[in-house]
Amino acid sequence: MEGSSQLLFNVNNHGLVSGQQNNVTLQVTNEGSGYAYYISPSISSTSLSLADQPTPIISLAPGETKNTTLDMYVSPSLAGQPVQLALNVHYIGPYKYNTTASTTLNLYALPISQGAISLSASSQDIIAGNLDNLNIIISNNGNAPISNLSIQLTPASPLTLIGSDGFYVFPILQPGKNTTIPIQLYVGSSTSTVASIGTTLTYSLYGQAQSSSRSLSFLTPGYINLTILSTSLIPTVPTAGSIFSLTSTLNNIGASAASAATVTPHLPQGISVVGESSTFIGSLPPSTPTAFTLSFMVAPTAASGTYEIPVTLTYSNNLNQRVNQTFAYSVVVGQGSALTGNYVSNPGGLVSVYGHNSTIVKTGTSKGSGILLPVVLIIIIILAVYYLYKRRKDEEKGDRKVHR
Repeated sequence: MEGSSQLLFNVNNHGLVSGQQNNVTLQVTNEGSGYAYYISPSISSTSLSLADQPTPIISLAPGETKNTTLDMYVSPSLAGQPVQLALNVHYIGPYKYNTTASTTLNLYALPISQGAISLSASSQDIIAGNLDNLNIIISNNGNAPISNLSIQLTPASPLTLIGSDGFYVFPILQPGKNTTIPIQLYVGSSTSTVASIGTTLTYSLYGQAQSSSRSLSFLTPGYINLTILSTSLIPTVPTAGSIFSLTSTLNNIGASAASAATVTPHLPQGISVVGESSTFIGSLPPSTPTAFTLSFMVAPTAASGTYEIPVTLTYSNNLNQRVNQTFAYSVVVGQGSALTGNYVSNPGGLVSVYGHNSTIVKTGTSKGSGILLPVVLIIIIILAVYYLYKRRKDEEKGDRKVHR
């Protein structure tokens, strides 16, 4: 028994892109019990332009699905509208009879994306007084290629584009892709905190010429570059139980002042700060060396060796943005102990030795004090004997005068 053939038709994508050629896959499935041969689809449409008719399918077994391609151009005028395709199919059934089937395929022309191009920059800050490298990023967010794309960059004063006339051309930008323009920008020292660059875009979308003008804005924080000029320790090599001071001189080699500067040490184990946990420095103008001093105490149980003390410098730029910069200082703790005896708190009521402000005093004796005390006692005894001897002699002289 030959059975019968029953053909079912479908497409893989019902959404058509307006303004360009579309390749749609026509799926033909035989849901009958017999073979179908020489299946020749024919497409007609009052709104679409067909490049060619689909390729015939030689044979289709029961339960089998095969594909053929529909090639058509969708006009931009159809964007956002339903599109109908009239499908007529001629084939030979299992009993070698010519058979005809027809159906309608309902498709949809996708709307043209508005604002398909987006423009952005890799950074929102341009450091004033410094040459800045950044990227302008052009993205195609639509569903169709953008061709003949050109962009003109026009910086506004005080912004300057370095090494380029600002004109760039790209032959094509595919959907979902982006292209990058590396540029160099310079902003001289200015009271302005914002700079902008104008852009003019021209391109072709769906075969139609498009253009748009946009602006990219940037913040312009001042150029601040803080370096260490010198550092000193007193004593040079502190020991366990001792207090030492670290004095560091900073220099701002930038073009803008850092204000409200504060330094905060981050203490390793065995080192504690003497004084406030943060030290206020104030303003750091350009080319003006500024020193700060931090005091520390080495714990009595601290081992000798090198200790790393990171210090965070926090300051405000001309935009009142808080900026952190960290310096690392190395301190060598020597062997031995700086104190003999006990630690006592300041009689004036300051906090203990491991707190913020404290005074350390020594108790006990030393070899020098052991020699000095007997000498002093001997001198006192000699003076007392001399005084008594002299007093007795004076009394004897007085008695002689009386007897006369």
